[in-house]
Amino acid sequence: MKQNKKLLEIILSILLFCISLTGCDSNINVISSDQDTVHNKKHLDSTDAYPDQDTPPAEVSSETEEDTVNALEPTGNPNTEINDVTNIDIAQNNEDINLIQKTEIEFEETSEIVYATANVNIRSGCTTKEDNIVALLKKGESLNRVGFHEEWSKVIYQDKTYYISSDYLSLEKPMSTEVVIDVPSSMFPETSETTQSVIGNENSAHEEGSDTDNPKNASADSSSEITSNNDFVSKLNLASEVTQIITVIGNGASDCTVYFHKKDKNGVWKNEFTVDGDIGSMGITYDKREGDKKTPAGLYSFTLAFGLKKDPGAYLPYRQITEYDYWIDDVNSPYYNTWVNSQEMPGEYISEHLIEHDPSYTYALNINYNSDCTPGLGSAMFLHCYNGKGRTTGCIAISEEYMKRLIQQVDEQTRILIVPDFEDLKKY
Repeated sequence: MKQNKKLLEIILSILLFCISLTGCDSNINVISSDQDTVHNKKHLDSTDAYPDQDTPPAEVSSETEEDTVNALEPTGNPNTEINDVTNIDIAQNNEDINLIQKTEIEFEETSEIVYATANVNIRSGCTTKEDNIVALLKKGESLNRVGFHEEWSKVIYQDKTYYISSDYLSLEKPMSTEVVIDVPSSMFPETSETTQSVIGNENSAHEEGSDTDNPKNASADSSSEITSNNDFVSKLNLASEVTQIITVIGNGASDCTVYFHKKDKNGVWKNEFTVDGDIGSMGITYDKREGDKKTPAGLYSFTLAFGLKKDPGAYLPYRQITEYDYWIDDVNSPYYNTWVNSQEMPGEYISEHLIEHDPSYTYALNINYNSDCTPGLGSAMFLHCYNGKGRTTGCIAISEEYMKRLIQQVDEQTRILIVPDFEDLKKY
């Protein structure tokens, strides 16, 4: 009995030991399985994690590398669509970041006068987006450059900081290019068969997003010829009557060329400058009407100089604009085509609030058109500064630089001749 009892105790001890060994093996297998699963998720193409199996466990093999790639593509799964949109948004944000980084330019500080070598856009930022164009700087016009980079220049325009492509700025003023035009002999019978007259070859205003901002695409007009002949004014009948003439000649659409000639003490006409200008969006007409967006043709004088800035030294009476100043264009008003100060003459007016026309009225000259103030024949016809739009509602616009020069020289005897083309010069 004692032997049997001892044998049973031995067997029981062996059984307990075996049970304890089985439990340890189970725990070890669980841990190993977890480790293998983790290893397999990192290396889905590897089967070494499962040396005792031909293939990975089913629950792991269902997550393939192909599934991971396709998870970014649009599917019927709402969560996948959200992920897709998120990735698109991230891509757009990355483009914006790259754009911002691209526009963060380190400028070399400077202070120098630079000239436009071609018609070029003045921009609010260092990009060629269409919505950041502020104005058009025309060939030969100057600005103060306060910052330089090989791609962009920081300039001062209208007392504010803007940007222009550095490729179109030069420290040297470009030579004026002029196109030879064959004027019919019928215009000036006393001359030879053909009289060569000239107009500036800077008429082409580069539109938003045009090749102006890309010098590789800019090219000169190969048909243009250079000439110093700019004396057509001396052939005009009115040349003997005055000593200063501003001639505005239409070039089609809303473009024109503006000439300023002065007669010297020897009676010889000299061209002071020739510059591109803008006219009414509907061109030049001999039948001007209120609101037709046309510039009136004819020969006129000037009555008044005015502007948003202080008097730069005008010959004519100069009036600086205030917040109370209006020019009446209401055909039913007794003050039609006149300047009204609302403090002096209170009332409701359909009119131009002059102070709101910046930069157009930085400097301006009132053209003595419709001096009888006949209702409906047109009002507020000025020679003023560019508005940056490439057209006006009937006025004539040139750059501030040349407008200021005119303010300082134009007097009551100065005449402005406006014609739709060279052919019409023979009328004067």
